[in-house]
Amino acid sequence: MKVLKIYVVALVAVVGVLFGSCMSSNDSGSYDGAAFVTVNDDYWMGGVTLTTDGDNLTLIPSNPSALKYKAGPNVGQYPKRAYVYFKLPDGVKFTSGVKEYNVTLLEDLVMDIPVSGLNQRPDTLNNYPIIDYLAWTSQGYLTTLTNVYYNSSPLDVQLYIDTNNIPAPGENRDNLLPMVLKYTTGGNESGSGSYTTNLATSWRLTDISPWELEEMGLNLSDSVLIQVTAGKQAESSTPKVFKLKYKFNN
Repeated sequence: MKVLKIYVVALVAVVGVLFGSCMSSNDSGSYDGAAFVTVNDDYWMGGVTLTTDGDNLTLIPSNPSALKYKAGPNVGQYPKRAYVYFKLPDGVKFTSGVKEYNVTLLEDLVMDIPVSGLNQRPDTLNNYPIIDYLAWTSQGYLTTLTNVYYNSSPLDVQLYIDTNNIPAPGENRDNLLPMVLKYTTGGNESGSGSYTTNLATSWRLTDISPWELEEMGLNLSDSVLIQVTAGKQAESSTPKVFKLKYKFNN
C-alpha cells in the first residue's frame, strides 16, 4: 500500500503539478514532478494522455504501460485516476503558458486511485473516526484523501449525499449540496490502531443524475456548492468542512 503524505497532497490538489524541488531534498533528484491525474485512453486521439488536477496540464507518457493494473480483475487495463511521479526529457523545464509535456513515469511510484459510486444506503454504513482528510474537485471528479488508523485490510471510505440536510426548495440560497464522508471498513469505534495510512478515492460527479439534483431543489444553471464533512472525526482532530464550487452543466 503506497502512502501519500497528507500535507504534500494538499499542495498537489491546489496547485496541480508539484515540482521535485518542492519535495524532500533526499528525493527531489529522482523525479521532476508529481500530480493527481485523470487517465485518458483514446486510440483515435493518439493513445494515453494524462490531465493534471489543479493546473490542467496534459502529460504524454513515453511508458503508459506503467499505469496498467498488474493484478486483480482489471489486470492489463488503465485506471481512470492515478497519482504519479514523472521525469521530463533532459533539458526540458516547466514553462509558464506551456500546457503539454512529454514525460516518463516512474513505474514504482504510480498509484491508481479507485473510482467509486456514491453510496445509496448510508443507514447501513459503519462510521469509524477519521484523523484528517482533504477534498477537492477536478476533471469531473470529487477526490478525497482520508487519514485513518487501521489494524487490518481491507480499508474503505464511502461518500453520500446528505439528503436530510439539504435546505428546502426556495430556501437554498447557497445552492448547497451537503455530502458526508465515512470511514466504513478497517477501523474501530475507539479511533485508534496500530498503523495510520491515507486512502485516496475519487467519485465521478457526472454520475449524479441532474434530474435527482433538480428534484432536491438545486439550480443547475449556476455552480453548486458541494459541502463535504466527515461522518466522525477523531477527538484530537480539528473539525473540517470543505466547500467546493462545481458546475454540473459544463
